[in-house]
Amino acid sequence: MEKLAPYLFATVTVSIFALIQTINRKLALEEIEVFVLIVFSTFFIALMGFLGWIWVENPLDKIFQVKPEHWAWLIFIGFINAIAIWFMFQALLQITSAEFNLMNLLAPIFAAIFSFFLLSEKPTYHLLIGLFFMSIGLYFVLFKPKLF
Repeated sequence: MEKLAPYLFATVTVSIFALIQTINRKLALEEIEVFVLIVFSTFFIALMGFLGWIWVENPLDKIFQVKPEHWAWLIFIGFINAIAIWFMFQALLQITSAEFNLMNLLAPIFAAIFSFFLLSEKPTYHLLIGLFFMSIGLYFVLFKPKLF
């Protein structure tokens, strides 16, 4: 069971994100202003994370232990997350939540590229082959080329 636990956590996370994307599309299509959706979704995510952190640990000691060079990364993450959420709502206004979540299949491709440059992680042949087939499958599902 220990070997399956991370995959179970990842599956639950992905399914929750799929639900969130579907609800976000529903709200966006009901003409709730995108900025309002972004503010509320990021505020409540931050609030729940902060309350969970207080409940589990003593956060004040941990905040002051963050190295100054890491603050730039934390601010950068917050900034690009806000941009990503804005792009997410723009996409959800124009494509179905199923199509949007299919685009999440691009995440491993970008993760492999970013981890190569930021973490010096070398992709394995199995990973490259898997990413190739995933890209081909995504192309066929989303763009439905005529083969015959």
